[in-house]
Amino acid sequence: MLRFVISFAFVVLSAVTLHAQRDTTAPGITVYGKLLAVSPMRITVEEYDNDSAVSTRDISIVQQTLIDGCSLDSVQVGVTTLVVLSPLMIYPPQAEIVKFDGCVPHIDVMATITGISNSRVDVETTAPSEFGQTGTAISFQVFAESQIISCDGALLAKIDLQIGDPVYVRSNGPLDAPRAVAIQTLNDCSQGTSAECTFIKVVDSLMYLQVDSTIDTLVLTLSADFMRGTGITGNSALPLYSCDGSVLTLDDLRAGMPMSVSYLISPRKGLFLQYAFVKENCPIAVRGTITAINSNVLTVASHGQTYDVAVLASTELYDCQRLEITFADLAVGQSVDGYAIENAGTFEASHLTVLDDCPFAFSTSGTVLSTASTSLTIEALDPFTGITGPLDLSLDQATQYVDCSGLPINQDAIQLGNTLVVYYRVSKGALIADMVFIQDPCTSNYIGGTIAALYGDKIAVLIDKGELRSYLVDSASTLVNCRGEIISLSPAVVGQRIEGLTTHAKDGGTIINATIYVDCLQSGLVSGSITFVNDSLVTVATTDGSRDVLRAPFSIITNDAGMLLDWSELVVGRLVCLVVDESTQMILRGLVDAACNDHSKLTNNSTMVIGQLKTVENNQLVVSTSAGEMMFAITPATQMMDESRNTLGAENMAPGKTVRVMAKNHTTERTPIASTVVLLLTTSVDHDINAASDLLVYPNPATDVVTFNSSVPFETITISNMLGSRIASLHAAATFDVSALAPGTYVVNAQRGAQRVVTMMVKR
Repeated sequence: MLRFVISFAFVVLSAVTLHAQRDTTAPGITVYGKLLAVSPMRITVEEYDNDSAVSTRDISIVQQTLIDGCSLDSVQVGVTTLVVLSPLMIYPPQAEIVKFDGCVPHIDVMATITGISNSRVDVETTAPSEFGQTGTAISFQVFAESQIISCDGALLAKIDLQIGDPVYVRSNGPLDAPRAVAIQTLNDCSQGTSAECTFIKVVDSLMYLQVDSTIDTLVLTLSADFMRGTGITGNSALPLYSCDGSVLTLDDLRAGMPMSVSYLISPRKGLFLQYAFVKENCPIAVRGTITAINSNVLTVASHGQTYDVAVLASTELYDCQRLEITFADLAVGQSVDGYAIENAGTFEASHLTVLDDCPFAFSTSGTVLSTASTSLTIEALDPFTGITGPLDLSLDQATQYVDCSGLPINQDAIQLGNTLVVYYRVSKGALIADMVFIQDPCTSNYIGGTIAALYGDKIAVLIDKGELRSYLVDSASTLVNCRGEIISLSPAVVGQRIEGLTTHAKDGGTIINATIYVDCLQSGLVSGSITFVNDSLVTVATTDGSRDVLRAPFSIITNDAGMLLDWSELVVGRLVCLVVDESTQMILRGLVDAACNDHSKLTNNSTMVIGQLKTVENNQLVVSTSAGEMMFAITPATQMMDESRNTLGAENMAPGKTVRVMAKNHTTERTPIASTVVLLLTTSVDHDINAASDLLVYPNPATDVVTFNSSVPFETITISNMLGSRIASLHAAATFDVSALAPGTYVVNAQRGAQRVVTMMVKR
């Protein structure tokens, strides 16, 4: 059926361009399925989802709705229907365009051709259908209007059909004399694949490549019919890129160039290039431990291997606070993260960040081997060596402990055999845990699963572990949809996912608050390497071609350890996995240096943000983070608490306090919804940084001149923006004129001997 869906959708889009122009910046949601009911004001469609699930959708017909393929008064129930919905958030949704695939219903069958004549094609079914069970013989009438297409959608003639070909047949008419509307062959389906190669030459329209680590020569045909999503005109529209995302031509290629190619395998036609990257001077990730420093060259060890990286005058060097440092600040034993570019066989660092004393810089998971008041040993993978074994972690007053739902717990909840996820930092060679997640057993009052049934004032939930549990819903229970709107229980929620909190972890608890996953934004995953980026757009090379996605104020970017990253961290050549709102192509959240196939649950997991609270008002919470200010929506289901799980109100959330926010869903305006907000008693996880109260910055926010006041004057005060760029460096100064600065949040770093204080300053 999938191939017919693609062909049908193409017809619809072609028809749309004849009738009206659509706003492509906000495309509507597409519904595809079988027509169940029709009236002048409404149609009902049995919708086919991507995962083959079936649901029923009521859709309003309005005066502006474009109807194609058949009129409402002549269409018959059962016809395959495609609808483009209006982006207006109303119920039932309105149809902008309705495309009926003819006036009469169709029957689709999968079969094998057993005979061909002038006016007929005989088949034997290979799957059950309305004609009968597998093995049913059917003779389809074939007319001049009958479409015959290849697996890739190319038009064929009946002469191209052969006995034995597997086919999909779409038919209409009576069961005893069916007519073939379309016949699609399935024995020439193209498959996409990729390879790492060395360029040899191009002769005419053929590209010759040596496949890495083999003696095989790969020959790819250059054909515009098979090159996807390039948008390039002229010069054969060759989709060939360099590491910085710029377009190359055949004249730019030289024998011996390393290349990464994606190509199609067509059984009948051959191999065809889709797109290719020339991998000369590409950035490589530098993440490991400095084991030696020789002149300006660092030796970095990672996963049992070492490589040399040259630090140049142009290399950007930062510490954990994103403040600039010098080469003299680098030392053997430090952990570093960054990128380098190969130049004439030498790796030259473009930027490096020292990760020592950097909270949440690393993460791992494993099983508890031993635990004490100040230490923890787990069986886990060491991210530096790549070896699984005992990993010793120190615990201090700043270590946070949370359960499987992200809620705070006591340290004594950790027991031998528990499965943990640990975020930690490295300080003078020691591993210090910043946050410990207990994953198993999950004994909190968290509920997560699928609603199986409703009966009276209870709901039955098939929880994620496979058990069926029942929970009470009373007048104090708060139920919301994905957008944070209060909803009530109805038969429509049966089969939907539910997540929330109850009064007990076992059967018989009462739901305190929960999110039922209805009216959610339609999101998808975009995975690949960045080929272009600016302040508002990222272009990603995916396996299906080039994909443009947009930056938004609500976009959250993190590394694999969950640390927030600034937009400037998205650079050409970096691997990303992005969750994208399908209706607007805006980035909701994403990971860098990670492929989506390694994070299949990215769309289901919450995002954790730790920062300094700025404001709580109008059902919104603003937090200052290392990556800038972030806004979260507060809904009736948002839980606010301290680290002892005492319930708090918005009035307890004072500006300047440190909070941990968990967010997963988004409002209609796509603002992330805070599911939990935990007020942290610990204000710092860096014992070398004293409390910011030792440095008073006022007025804050400021418009012109700020004053720095402290019990003992600081020797130097450095002011940087949230990207880590240094704005000013003051020596023995007590005031600073900020009138020329752009509005925003700035980092103030004050140094007094070995003592350092870091705080925030806001320019209005």
